[in-house]
Amino acid sequence: MVQENTFSIVVGATGSGKTTQVPQMLFEEAISRVEGSTAEIICTQPRRIATSAAARRVAVERNETIQETVGYSTRGDSKLPRRNGSITYYTTGSLLARLRQRPEQMMADVSHIIIDEVHERDIDVDFLMVTLKDILSKRKAAGDKIPKVVLMSATLDADLFSNYFGQQMDDGSIKPCPSISIPGRTFPVNVKTLDDIVVEMKDKADMNAWKSLIGTPAVNRFLRQEGLSIDRNLNISNAGAISDDDSQHQVDTRGSFPLLCATIQHVLETTSEGAILVFLPGMQDILNINRLLRQYQARADFSVEQLTICMLHSKLKEHQDDVFNEALPGHRKVVLATNIAETSLTIPDVRYVVDSGLHRDLSFDQVTNTTTMGTQWVSAASLKQRAGRAGRVAEGHYYGIFSKARQESLAPAALPQMLRSDLQMLCLQVKTRVPEGNIAEILAKAIQPPKPEAVEAAIQQLKDMEALDDRENFTRLGTLLASLSVHPAMGKLVVLGILFRCLDPMLIVAATVLSSKFFITPAHGQDVARNARKEFSQGTKSDHVALINAFRWARSIRRQPDFNIMMRGQYLDTYAFDEISRNMLSIEGKLVDAELIPHTSEKELLESQRGPPSLNENSNNLSLIKALILAGAPKNIGEMEKPNVLYISPKKRVVTARSSVCQLSRTNQDESKQCASLYSYGVLLKTGSNGAANELKTIEFTAKLVRLLEINDVGTENDSWSMMIDSILIDSENDMMSQMVGGE
Repeated sequence: MVQENTFSIVVGATGSGKTTQVPQMLFEEAISRVEGSTAEIICTQPRRIATSAAARRVAVERNETIQETVGYSTRGDSKLPRRNGSITYYTTGSLLARLRQRPEQMMADVSHIIIDEVHERDIDVDFLMVTLKDILSKRKAAGDKIPKVVLMSATLDADLFSNYFGQQMDDGSIKPCPSISIPGRTFPVNVKTLDDIVVEMKDKADMNAWKSLIGTPAVNRFLRQEGLSIDRNLNISNAGAISDDDSQHQVDTRGSFPLLCATIQHVLETTSEGAILVFLPGMQDILNINRLLRQYQARADFSVEQLTICMLHSKLKEHQDDVFNEALPGHRKVVLATNIAETSLTIPDVRYVVDSGLHRDLSFDQVTNTTTMGTQWVSAASLKQRAGRAGRVAEGHYYGIFSKARQESLAPAALPQMLRSDLQMLCLQVKTRVPEGNIAEILAKAIQPPKPEAVEAAIQQLKDMEALDDRENFTRLGTLLASLSVHPAMGKLVVLGILFRCLDPMLIVAATVLSSKFFITPAHGQDVARNARKEFSQGTKSDHVALINAFRWARSIRRQPDFNIMMRGQYLDTYAFDEISRNMLSIEGKLVDAELIPHTSEKELLESQRGPPSLNENSNNLSLIKALILAGAPKNIGEMEKPNVLYISPKKRVVTARSSVCQLSRTNQDESKQCASLYSYGVLLKTGSNGAANELKTIEFTAKLVRLLEINDVGTENDSWSMMIDSILIDSENDMMSQMVGGE
């Protein structure tokens, strides 16, 4: 099938081994035709951990070390195989980067491209499909060599994909591309929801843990949302319909997580072998459940050696390999993971899955420039993937911490990311690949294209920041922003940091957007955490200044033996610190590659600030930092009419985030006097159980005349561009500009 068709589809059930076996089958088939030396097989994965894990597994199966005939490539970590016959696993983003750099050479070299877990429909996967379909169509018409493309998943809509990649016949009809279904090698999985779990608990002697939870306000509220009523004797009854609001928007985990922990405890106490895989929404949830289980471990009859708790997340690097090692005889293993463990990754000894049924979701409305973030229910397809993890080695058991009615109400599949994301970075990718192309026309070719008004809004936003000109061509600034792999607004901040010799602070702000939260907001002690953050703001009433100062403080103590303790004392996340540091290095490297700044060795750094010292001469000027941040988003301005309430338009009123250093005390008269002042903001966020409340993130207190410091473009003629700040004109062709950019 694959050999005879340009596009083909493999629907492989969970446990079929498609991720590791299909690439090897294609490789061996090429070897049998004496074409092994020309077979370069690429297989994409949606996540970094899955990418490296799959490559290492295949290398072991082939009795090789990594980088012989098998390798992988992810952002910041590549172990490529030798040439002349190989299998390479890529993250989707890494493959797109390779396509941008050398598309023609790649198409000539590669024999097969396998897009795995295509059902996840993240924005990179959808754009990769558009890109491959377009490139292969043009190469086929020109008579050039084209690779075979295989799309794989356990739960994809085969009709949707086969028609999209179908062949157009002479009569105009579409002949769907072929597909094949591969059965899984899984064992039966006994699926239980809360309705069943409560009955099982009642029949066991260990129901005390659940009895103590029933009747607490948070748990009762959650049960009502699930349409259930349970008394202290664990008698269950129907309490009506599930909550429609919570089925679509924010889910409160304060009621479900205690039940989840009690279910884990039940499995540990009533079974003697098999690992437990626990699905949780995000990293902070993993850390919280780990803490609760450690407390349980201290109370129960389990020693540290007998119970191993592993945390699986792309940002938690320590002891990741322990997840894939089978527990020793007499020991139990609990793996806490996000949806990263849904697909591709195989944890060999899992027999029990305890599932919150939740995931973290971020969606963006391009027209209103509003972000919606929250904990939401997964799709039915994701639930199927999660349950399948329990039946890989023996008969399995799945415990869903939600009602049967909730399960039946789930959407069949998740909304494609392209339909709910900020499209500015995608628009820049389109222009990078097809400089002369029309962005809207290209994105309209997607398998499920975004709304035209969303694309139009994204293009206009790029024009407003001078990344694109009126004809949608790259400006010099746009070319640079497209190379930085950060949101264009953050990329512009970095450029401003170079121009005004304030590079390190702008790198910190830009790198933080790509990372998890640096500031920790505990469930208890939120006021103490907010006060710690305010100390870092140095009275500037700026969340960005607080972030910059907190990161610099952490950087200054990073070699202290009690670094982790000191970070916790200031409510700062060590994992986020490491990630921000890596992101800063990545952005700095791209600036060096673009010859915007010179390479700076570690010995040349001033006070550990990234970039050459000459480009950090103003990095401690807090007023300049605030002005540059405002210049990065000059339209994000609001006036505070009363404490913590801003008008960002005559008819639109929003509130400041409770975690912000700009939160004013309604009882403090000095703070209340700051009403009728201007504030700038970074993100307009929809929160609340119905998604209707508007909240501002990353806020800056701004003097009445601060917009005089706003940066405005005043000319773009003859490939030169200039900026005005506080009546100082800096032109791209004069010596001052070249010195700033070159760092000389």
